[in-house]
Amino acid sequence: MNDQRNLILAMVLSVGVLLAYDMLWIQPQQKAAQERARAVQTEQQAAAPQAPLAPPKITRTEALSAAPRVKLDAPEIDGSISLKGARLDDLSLKNYRVEQTPSSAEVTLLNPQAVDGGYFAVLGWTETGAAAGNLPSADTLWTQTSQGDLTPQNPLTLQYNSPDGLVFNRTISVDDHFMFAVTDTVTNNSGAARVLFPYGLIRRTGIPPGAGKNAIVFEGLLGVFNDKFEDRKYQELAKGDKNLKVSSTGGWMGVSDHYWLTALIPGGAEKFDAEITVRNIDGKQIFEANYMANGRTIAPGATTTEQSKIYAGAKRVALLNDYKKQFNIPSFEMAVDWGMFWFFTKPLFYALAYFEKLVSNFGIAILMLTVVVKAIFFPLVNQSYVAMSKMRKLQPKIEELRKKYGKDPQKLQQETMGLYGKEKVNPLAGCLPMLIPVPVFYALYKTLTVTIEMRHAPFFGWIKDLSAKDPTTICNLFGLLPFDPTQWPLIGSFLAIGVLPLLYGVTMWILQSLSPPPPDPIQRQVIGLMPI
Repeated sequence: MNDQRNLILAMVLSVGVLLAYDMLWIQPQQKAAQERARAVQTEQQAAAPQAPLAPPKITRTEALSAAPRVKLDAPEIDGSISLKGARLDDLSLKNYRVEQTPSSAEVTLLNPQAVDGGYFAVLGWTETGAAAGNLPSADTLWTQTSQGDLTPQNPLTLQYNSPDGLVFNRTISVDDHFMFAVTDTVTNNSGAARVLFPYGLIRRTGIPPGAGKNAIVFEGLLGVFNDKFEDRKYQELAKGDKNLKVSSTGGWMGVSDHYWLTALIPGGAEKFDAEITVRNIDGKQIFEANYMANGRTIAPGATTTEQSKIYAGAKRVALLNDYKKQFNIPSFEMAVDWGMFWFFTKPLFYALAYFEKLVSNFGIAILMLTVVVKAIFFPLVNQSYVAMSKMRKLQPKIEELRKKYGKDPQKLQQETMGLYGKEKVNPLAGCLPMLIPVPVFYALYKTLTVTIEMRHAPFFGWIKDLSAKDPTTICNLFGLLPFDPTQWPLIGSFLAIGVLPLLYGVTMWILQSLSPPPPDPIQRQVIGLMPI
């Protein structure tokens, strides 16, 4: 009892030392560093020659009004298509809100290039030689030849006539979800054969806020090339040593957030050269996924056609699978970050989705799936308990051997192994079965973290969003005090203990009290501290 009391006292004192260290050393050091940085910045600004003022930041509204646009309105998305450059650079998700409240703003996925966090997709043609300057570019103003807005029932048609006799026609259609189909035709009225190369690119300015904070969630650029999945995190690309260049027959590429995806899908199974890279343009990091297909030779008076697709929306697993089958998009469901244990993560997700469909509550579905997983692994756990029970019965004999051969370690080991063999006991049999389920429970945690189906899904009581942190902790009296201890550096994660972990600790203590304690006093103390 004295040893256990001393151990608990040591833990309490350790937490107190951490608190004092954070308040008296870490926080003052951070403030001092900030003050030094501000002082150095002020000195540098005063000593530096006065350069021309940088252009003022442009708002999203100003950027959208800088060029004529065609409104986009579909059941799950809205926004607009810029006639300048024919870009998809204004898109929001109707059914997903920034916050859980219905009055919250829609999640904005794509933004014009001119604003902070510019993020857009564009398709086009390129050509070698001087004639390339006559092809449509980012500054080209297309003419709308259709009437009305872009809707699933009303495709958008655009046209551009180059000065040297090429006629470009583009048809953009959108379905009821997140898929755009783009058909480009080029008619050569120039009087000479031309070779044009179709291309597509997605560009994003800077690393989005929050990317990389959750190590278990992938955010960055990705794609499938020659049936091989590739991904690069923003932070990896930013270092400049993870760029990818590849030639592929069929596939796709894009930019992935926690829950959202923008992807280019070249037409058919044609061969193309793809690139995932980061560029420094005007002092900004531009993350880019692009492709260029084989050249098309267009004889005078002839026409060529290119069909491709753009996906811009939520990473719903069922929808990605439907598109994969419908358009033969290889491994499109891999846009969801299933992780290294994907062979566990995928089946767990499908089981979870099935239970959610039955009970219409993700929290209950998680409980049901946990029970099923526990039941599957019960034989292993039971075997572990049986092995530990045998070891417990052998403890008196092992203690006798320690007393008898304590001064001869080699003899003690021989006699102990002999005892194990005689009693048919394997000392590892109690541990190994407990380790086997670990990858499965990690995969379950991965499933709950990365899939959008649980985003803003309520449970009961104060838990309004199963994908968010528990807002109640023991430090803020379970939500009664207006602060969040998880924001504190160093010790915040240790103090963010909510109601459910405490209940879990109590149930662990109750279950332990129903089991006979281990005979070894040190092991008994360690197990007694496990609920804490």
